[in-house]
Amino acid sequence: MKTGTGYFSALTPPMRRNIAWWKSRLSPFLIFAFLLSACAGTPKPPDWVIGTKAAGYPDEQFLIGIGQADSRSAAEERAYAAVSRIFTAEVTSQSQDWESYLSLEKKGDVQVERKLIVDMMTKVSTDKLLENVKIAETWQDAKTRLYSALAVMDRGVARMLLTSRIAELDEAIAHDVNEARSARDKLTKIRGLRRAIRTHIARDTYNSDLRVVSGGRGGPSAYTVPELTREMETFLKESLVVTVEVYGDQAHAVRQAIMEGLVRYVRWCADFVVLSQGDQRVVGSVARSGREGHLNYPEASHRALKSLQQEVSSALAKRLAEHIYGDPPSDSTPAPAACPKS
Repeated sequence: MKTGTGYFSALTPPMRRNIAWWKSRLSPFLIFAFLLSACAGTPKPPDWVIGTKAAGYPDEQFLIGIGQADSRSAAEERAYAAVSRIFTAEVTSQSQDWESYLSLEKKGDVQVERKLIVDMMTKVSTDKLLENVKIAETWQDAKTRLYSALAVMDRGVARMLLTSRIAELDEAIAHDVNEARSARDKLTKIRGLRRAIRTHIARDTYNSDLRVVSGGRGGPSAYTVPELTREMETFLKESLVVTVEVYGDQAHAVRQAIMEGLVRYVRWCADFVVLSQGDQRVVGSVARSGREGHLNYPEASHRALKSLQQEVSSALAKRLAEHIYGDPPSDSTPAPAACPKS
């Protein structure tokens, strides 16, 4: 025992050796424990962040959409949009069946019209469905600070809503078709068929949504848009006649201008040459052009094609016969080109 200034220790040499031994053993353990603590502080991202599935929301019961953004609200908006895009893709595929009707109406470019209808119909149907979508989970990456959001839709609830709406539309379509087919008034018939077609386009949209939530299974319909369109087009062609009467100065010119605006015209042209197979000598030529009109573009186009076939085939047969029999050509003047040179 020492006295005076300094320090006092009751540790014997063997005890000091034991403490040194424990320090040498404890240091790695403490470092290892610290590392484990640091790892535990970085939570593992949910399965839906690193993949496309969510174990808690199985595919057979839920539709999911995932969104990521710098803020939570933006990530949630993108998750909603991801669900919406699933339905839009299916409706766009279905819209191919509407082209015959859009061609009949011909208010503008068919492709543009189809896109407008797809956008409008998708908004009507999907907005209602999105009321049943909820944000189930959100997660933020501790390193990147990026937010992820998971939106889910219960397939069973959506299926019930869509089936109910489709049944209502089927009832409306059947009513309009029956009314149109039994009507004696021509305008009543046309309007009934048109209502049925437009309602069926809405029905197709909801049925596309039903296929999405039901794994590809939609509800059958007694009618189709192309079928109803053909029925209306045939009736317009065979039963509807439009006449224009104009009185006063320049009546003929005014009437012609009005008719030009009412009728859809299709111009056609054809240039053919008849060659001798041996020396490739031109032994005849045919040049024809014309114009056909109708109230709708498809019928005007059909008439133009029919006129082209009749005129060109007749003229070619005549030229071939003259060459084969050695007869002088009925028209010795070379036919000018009917089609403009591009």
